[in-house]
Amino acid sequence: MKKLLFVVLVLLFGALMFAAGTLAPTSIKAGVERAANRIPGVAPSATKAAAPLSGQAAAPAAKAASDIPEVDAQALNLPAPLPDKADYALLAGQFSTADPAQALAAAARDARLAVALFESVETDGTRWFVVAVGKYGDVDAARTARQPIARTLNLDGALPVIMLPAPAKKA
Repeated sequence: MKKLLFVVLVLLFGALMFAAGTLAPTSIKAGVERAANRIPGVAPSATKAAAPLSGQAAAPAAKAASDIPEVDAQALNLPAPLPDKADYALLAGQFSTADPAQALAAAARDARLAVALFESVETDGTRWFVVAVGKYGDVDAARTARQPIARTLNLDGALPVIMLPAPAKKA
C-alpha cells in the first residue's frame, strides 16, 4: 500500500510541475530560460530557449537583418581533429532576433573587441543570430580569452569556442 501511495504522489507531483510550467507567466519562463542558457554545455535548442531575452526561434531574417551573412550552423562546431588552419572565436550570444544580437555586437565593438555577426541556420531550419567575439589562430588562445572576454562584456560563465565560418567569396 505504501508503494502505491508513493507512486501516486510522484505522479501527482509530476502533473503539478507540468501544469506549473505550462501555466507560468512569460516573465517567469524567460527568467528560467536565461538561467538554463547559462549552464555550460546546454545548447539553447536543448532547452527550447532561443537565447537571453528571447522566445522561440524566429522566422527567416527580418528586413533589419538583411545585411547579416548567413552560415550553416554545423560550420561553427569544432571538428575533431581540429584543422591545421582555421580561425576561432568566442560565442558571446545567440538570439532568435537580430535586435539583441546587434546590441551585443555594438557593446563588444565599444569595448574594442573584434566582432562577427552572422545568421546561423540549423538543419531543421531554425535560425539564430550569432555574435562571435575575437579572432584567434588556435583553440588554446581562444580558450585562454574566454573568462576575460566574458568579464569585459558582463556575461556569465566561460564563453564557448566556435570556429569562424570562411569569409564569403566576392563575385
